[in-house]
Amino acid sequence: MKRLTFLLTLTVTFGCAGAAQHDGAHTDADRGTPIAAGDALPALADGPPTRWPADLPRRGAIDAPVLLVVFTDLQCPFCARLAPTLEQLLQERPDEIAVVMANNPLSFHRQAKRAALTALAAHRQGRYWEMVARINANYRQLSPAWLDAEAERLGLDMQTYRADLDRLAQSDVIGRQQALAASLGARGTPSTFINGKLLSGAQPIAVFHREIDAALARHRELAGRGLRGGALLEASWRAADPVTGPKLLRTLLYDAPMPPADRVFSQQVEPVALPWMGPSLWKIPVDPARDPIWGDNENAEVTWVVFSELQCPFCHRLQRTLRALEPAYRGKIRIVWKNLPLPFHAQAKDAAVAALAAHRQGKFWPFVDACVDGGKLDDAGLRATAGQLGLDIDRWDADRRLPELAQQVEDDMALAKSLGVRGTPTNFLNGIKRAGALPAEQWKAPLEAALAVAAGRRGQLGYEAIVAGGKSNAAVRGPSGDGFGALSGLGSTIDLGAREVRHDLFLIADLDTAAGRVAVQNGIWAARQRGARAAVRILPRLGPTPRSRERALLLLWTARNRPALLLDLLALMVSEPEASSLGLVEQVGRGGQGFELQEVRAAEAGLEQDLVAQGNEIDALGLPGMPAVLVDGRPVEHERGHLGSEIYRLLR
Repeated sequence: MKRLTFLLTLTVTFGCAGAAQHDGAHTDADRGTPIAAGDALPALADGPPTRWPADLPRRGAIDAPVLLVVFTDLQCPFCARLAPTLEQLLQERPDEIAVVMANNPLSFHRQAKRAALTALAAHRQGRYWEMVARINANYRQLSPAWLDAEAERLGLDMQTYRADLDRLAQSDVIGRQQALAASLGARGTPSTFINGKLLSGAQPIAVFHREIDAALARHRELAGRGLRGGALLEASWRAADPVTGPKLLRTLLYDAPMPPADRVFSQQVEPVALPWMGPSLWKIPVDPARDPIWGDNENAEVTWVVFSELQCPFCHRLQRTLRALEPAYRGKIRIVWKNLPLPFHAQAKDAAVAALAAHRQGKFWPFVDACVDGGKLDDAGLRATAGQLGLDIDRWDADRRLPELAQQVEDDMALAKSLGVRGTPTNFLNGIKRAGALPAEQWKAPLEAALAVAAGRRGQLGYEAIVAGGKSNAAVRGPSGDGFGALSGLGSTIDLGAREVRHDLFLIADLDTAAGRVAVQNGIWAARQRGARAAVRILPRLGPTPRSRERALLLLWTARNRPALLLDLLALMVSEPEASSLGLVEQVGRGGQGFELQEVRAAEAGLEQDLVAQGNEIDALGLPGMPAVLVDGRPVEHERGHLGSEIYRLLR
């Protein structure tokens, strides 16, 4: 019972872990205007018909450019904490936002589903918001008898109320809303989608204002291009989040059915990042006069830049996948090749130059395909491939000895290094990084997302417009520069090293991910080896899961208040990834130096604000992905094995 109590009270600093429709009327409480179920939205008449599903309560301006869809649990203290924030936002931004409520009662809140049904039954009589206000104020004492008594005190027609309760329960409307939340990656409460982009937890109102401002800016920028009605909605929600935006929008506005509750929980869902952890947009230079390009260079909406080489088996796999995808996306994508011959592939650099020489005769891609399909990469094999393709061998032979072709390969390698690209194949779809050689089926969602982001922009000029605001350099300066100096001075870092050291090792990781645990484990191991002499600094990163927040806050509080217990706590987090925070605290406190969880809870708001603010500062430095591992300000590759030995080599 003690363990469960902790999960209910400390699962997240700002949140808890974890479609039949009917006729009725929604009430816009701010304006006193009844909104009938299925009413068309007047301001959106230029696009496809847009309709509100009848079972989702709504408040705010009917033509609001920003919609907040809130998945709530009416027994969750953090959802109750969010309610006044939403009220204040509606008061302060009456013409800019609207709020739609959906239900996601968590399994360990025994009365949450019944409370949701009660609120929806009240909604059918136009009293949803009053009922929810009463529930939020009394969430600790919920029971069916209490809920029914409140319904009667509210003045509901009790015969209609009880009939609606039965119909709602039989229709499984709550289960379908839960399934929709799960399909969107919203496993905890409250989860707020701002024009389709997830914001987890009862965040401070300043965070909501920031995200609403960003959504408004996207909406206005797209409206400035002439988009109207449903087309404007579609584009702005896709721009906010290309995965969850369209899915949620279809459910809300186009009467798409909510997913069946019995199937959605087994599906894999694209992870949704928090605002400070979102995918970075990269500005990769593309020169059609220089770079090998396959596809419709004039009309393609997706520019797929791939850093690749000809001796890498994973690059071969990707090339075959690209050939398989080409018929379905003909005219929509163009593939841009950048050379990244890896140092342990002895024939890769010569093969890259040979392919560029073939490019001068218009045969780059056939040359690549021949190599992928079994062509040898030694000199005789490259020459044989050139002959089979009908190249002018003398010209090809002379071209591959030109210094400018070797320099082009070196320039591509330098570009990759500046972007933090160290492995092959590494892909950028309209500036969004996707590492690895995924199967064809797994490329369809990223490609559709990239097409949505393009919003009709085509060719070279369209690509340049899409990536105009992207990052162009992932380099982080060393200890004497602004970059690593800023990292070292962050107030939420955890210092595990002595002051008189030769190196700085910095680890930024989410301890609820396998990659984060491996990075921390390898980093600490390497720093503790004989001769390494490194100061180790850790910044626990807030991730999208409740346990990630628990662990980040617990680590930071321990570092500031019980530093002697920190290494033991880290070791437990790495070795026991499923342990609850309560269990971790009990284990590290067995030596008599423990602490009460209440002490952590009392400080959690300030700790959360520190971590969020510093997460933004970290993003501004342009680090190449998470977890980030830096030695003396230089990012260390962590997508492949042997991370610990690589860190140790750099520390020596």
